Amino acid sequence: MDEPLDPVTGRIIGCAITLHRFLGPGLLESVYHTGLAIEMARAEIPFESKRLVEIQYHGVKLGEFYPDFIVENEVVVEINGASSHGVKSFLCVPVATSVAAARCVQVISVTLAG
Repeated sequence: MDEPLDPVTGRIIGCAITLHRFLGPGLLESVYHTGLAIEMARAEIPFESKRLVEIQYHGVKLGEFYPDFIVENEVVVEINGASSHGVKSFLCVPVATSVAAARCVQVISVTLAG
């Protein structure tokens, strides 16, 4: 049996589906990024875009990255490029708020077909 979606993750996925239904597949990642930002703002979902996140392990910096979005300081959203079928996928990863992306609790990957 599938676990129910976290309310935050469910709202993000709803925004991604709305965007994908309107735009369809095959556009540049930057277009989907801007569109998802607009859709989440319209849904009054608090987010940050391209915020620097440091990954540490036992106090040692392993690296850093700029996720597409950090939503409500608890979910990292990555928009993946188009596949060979022209399908965009949106990856939502719940993270620990103290060190974003250092400890993943679950991964939800939603692939939106055209």
